Amino acid sequence: MKNFLEWYLNIPPAQPGQGTDWTWLSQTPWPEGMPQWLVLVLIVAAIGYVWWVYRRDASNASVGWRALLTGLRLAAIATVLLILTELTLVVDRTGLPFMAVLIDVSASMNLEDTYSEVVESRAAKQFLKSAPNKTQSRLSMVQGVLNQREGEFLKRLHATHQVRVYRFSDVAAPVGGLESEGGKSVEDLLKSINDLRAEGTDTRPAEAIRKVLGDFRGSLPSAVVVFSDAITSTGDVDRLSVGAQLAAAKLVPLYAVGVGTEEAMHDLNLYDVLVDDTAFVDDPLTFTAKLKSFGFKGKSVTVSLREKDSRTPLVTKQVNAAEDGQTLPVELVWTPGKSGDYDLVLEVTPHPTEVDKNNNSESRQVSVREGRIRVLLVDSLPRWEYRELKFMLEREKTVELHTVLQDADLEFADQDVSAQALRGRFPVNKDQLNNYDVVILGDVDAKLLGPTVLENLRDFVREAGGGLVLIAGPQFNPATYRGTLLQTLLPVELDGLTLPPAEITIENPYQPTLTLEGQKSTPIFRFDETEQESLNVWKRLPGFYWLAETPQLKPGATVFVEHPTKRGKDRGLPVISMQRFGAGKVLYHATDETWLWRRRVGDLYFGRYWVQAIRYLTRSRLLGQSKQAELKADRLVYQRGETVNLRVRFFNEADAPQAADGVKLNVEKRGGSVQEVVLARVPQAPTVFEGQFRRAADGNYHAWITAPDFPQAPPSVDFRVESPERELRVRGLDRNEIAAAAKISRGRSYSLSTVETLPDEVPAGRPVPIRSEEPIRIWNRPEILALFVFLLTTEWLLRKRLRLI
Repeated sequence: MKNFLEWYLNIPPAQPGQGTDWTWLSQTPWPEGMPQWLVLVLIVAAIGYVWWVYRRDASNASVGWRALLTGLRLAAIATVLLILTELTLVVDRTGLPFMAVLIDVSASMNLEDTYSEVVESRAAKQFLKSAPNKTQSRLSMVQGVLNQREGEFLKRLHATHQVRVYRFSDVAAPVGGLESEGGKSVEDLLKSINDLRAEGTDTRPAEAIRKVLGDFRGSLPSAVVVFSDAITSTGDVDRLSVGAQLAAAKLVPLYAVGVGTEEAMHDLNLYDVLVDDTAFVDDPLTFTAKLKSFGFKGKSVTVSLREKDSRTPLVTKQVNAAEDGQTLPVELVWTPGKSGDYDLVLEVTPHPTEVDKNNNSESRQVSVREGRIRVLLVDSLPRWEYRELKFMLEREKTVELHTVLQDADLEFADQDVSAQALRGRFPVNKDQLNNYDVVILGDVDAKLLGPTVLENLRDFVREAGGGLVLIAGPQFNPATYRGTLLQTLLPVELDGLTLPPAEITIENPYQPTLTLEGQKSTPIFRFDETEQESLNVWKRLPGFYWLAETPQLKPGATVFVEHPTKRGKDRGLPVISMQRFGAGKVLYHATDETWLWRRRVGDLYFGRYWVQAIRYLTRSRLLGQSKQAELKADRLVYQRGETVNLRVRFFNEADAPQAADGVKLNVEKRGGSVQEVVLARVPQAPTVFEGQFRRAADGNYHAWITAPDFPQAPPSVDFRVESPERELRVRGLDRNEIAAAAKISRGRSYSLSTVETLPDEVPAGRPVPIRSEEPIRIWNRPEILALFVFLLTTEWLLRKRLRLI
């Protein structure tokens, strides 16, 4: 019937693999909002009225004739109502649904396995016959599955789907597809698949699935088939099960095919050690790390913390190793009893059977000082920024917080713990102010502070080396600071200052841009372990709405964050900027909306930013000027052939050498030779020097500064270079991960012995819209008019025959 109607309505016939989807559009012929019960009553009343009329007028006719006349009249009325509904048919042309096939081409897929199970061994031998090269590697097994019987596997998939094939290791890239438009033939696609080589140095299935789902943004695939051994070499965030969560969120099942055997090798790998680089005496210092083990399931292993030059542990902990390849969070707490600079090693005790004993430990440097960072937070009103910052700093154990709220009454100061110390009054005494390490001024009325306090605040930064944060607001900061000492502290000029009108609601946020200086010259925007990961976090943070626009910077000021589109003098409008003022630093926020970063994640990034900013502002003061510079590598672990990027940052510009190449390092391979590396100044950051160490062999390295000279031990850093075949040390197929990915996404898991049933078990999926045909106005067609005329004419003829006219 559907085909007949499409032919009758002159709808072009569907091409092979295509179909049509009908949508009916109409509007009600009665007024909008009329209750349904009332409509039903009117319909019943109309039917009853028509029946009553014919019962009255045709009382001499039989019941059959009266029923026929009533039906004709009601049909005519229904035809009129049909015309009033403006009934329209929309026909959408549809094609076969999409699906994706992902093939793992990482180095572990080049391993050749010996299958001990009879069923798996028989299947491997069968697929080996169709493989392009006759090696029993995991990739050859996949190629054999797809090549068998001239590509029958792909042909069966293509019978119900449009198929796109991807390869992946660290990223996913298209190989080709069997699609309605622009696709390859099965033979050409098989040729491209047979040309694949397992050479990838990383395996990131989650990122590959994310990329593939992004490619299908317009119409998600009905399923994703993954051929892999599920070995992930880059971290838990890239595991196949994480990708399954992404797929499950979009209702896309994964059909995971495990390739390889489950043979495992013994190894204990301690990594991702995190600890604050600045601590205080008698303050608990928490070391967190991840422990990945192979061949030690359920066995007890020892994790310990020690000083680098000592074998005596400061603290130890026994933990039970997790499943092979699973990550076990490890946490050790050490409370330093005295101040000093510590070079600490967190390690898991090596086992004699381990294949790699170099990945059992990581080193971290920690400076322990007396006391806590004393912070004074001042504002006129309890704005959102003030409240969220206050609550966060009150929870921060390394911060001693005092607050002043200008518009609060004395009773509030007595009730609020952080306000009790000052009883709501800003410190007037210079020595009292200098007891603080950082002062944060929100939208403060400078007139209420007085000239003496402003002079003390200037000297606090210039002479005492204190840190000052200025957070802009709609009333006072910085609009009313012209001509005051606070204007001299600001890193921006107030000429041309523009504030958003208070009566206008700003609806669209802007995503601020982290400048090169913000990325490289300061640690306050380090939201993750590496610079690139931190930049990725920055790009995901919620945007801001409000901005105090100051188009001109002061000489020597540095912009860390700028507006993405609005321009000032020679660059984007500054959002977060900094300038050195005497011995201290001033950080200026042209917005008061960093609290928006708490959305859905709490203090994860908001708290980390502010704590790092406070430590940055007070670092030289906290360390007593004993630490002049720091040396860092952009990562702790490198693969052979990767470039090691080294960076030296001086805390004070006066300590930085004048020569552009004035920083030199020695890089020593433990148990090997020493090489010299020259670092060059970064043009945008006069206190930052960068250089590269290339062609490093496998092993552990120690780098330290040899020029310029330092009065104490020079800054140093440790890093490790590993072979790209690192993931080959984890040989075993992670069948649990394969099963978990299938379960999470509500798909299925397969082995080589069951994979041939996969094409029959992939869900049919929903047809994909291709285009819409011209809408057909059913209500306006001549057939409807002819039907109406026919009904009226027939009723008239019958009435005349029955002598009702």
